Amino acid sequence: MAVSSKPALAHFCTVSGFLSGNLSHHDDRHYCGGRSPGYWMNHVTPEMKTRTFREVFGDVWRGKYGKWSGDPTLYEVLKMTGHDDRYQFGAHAVAAFQNALEFSDYPMSVDEVVDIVAQVLAFGYYTSPGTGQTLDAQDVVGFFYQTFDA
Repeated sequence: MAVSSKPALAHFCTVSGFLSGNLSHHDDRHYCGGRSPGYWMNHVTPEMKTRTFREVFGDVWRGKYGKWSGDPTLYEVLKMTGHDDRYQFGAHAVAAFQNALEFSDYPMSVDEVVDIVAQVLAFGYYTSPGTGQTLDAQDVVGFFYQTFDA
């Protein structure tokens, strides 16, 4: 039986860990402490119903057709489906933001989540400061997804 330390597991919960794709641990489940968009749909905070996506991230995700109608709240973004939220980028961004806000052991800070999402909104990709590698919106969804335990 192997014992895993939190710092070692945290490697899999970071952008650099995601980008490195360490092949020796692909069959292991790593717990990063986050909750999924579905969890947050069922555990809505009052702020999620009043704070807009633009307030948090500085812009709106344009989805498939180039724009959202209006200025949706975080909760409204969680409820979007299909072409309104391509790749479910908005929903995953909201979930990662809520995780960073609510859980002290989540591997990213609020500022880190906001930076990742804001870069994708502004440039179409996030650039990892450590490696210079980029993640597009679909890649960021994959990264955020791996930080969700439930």
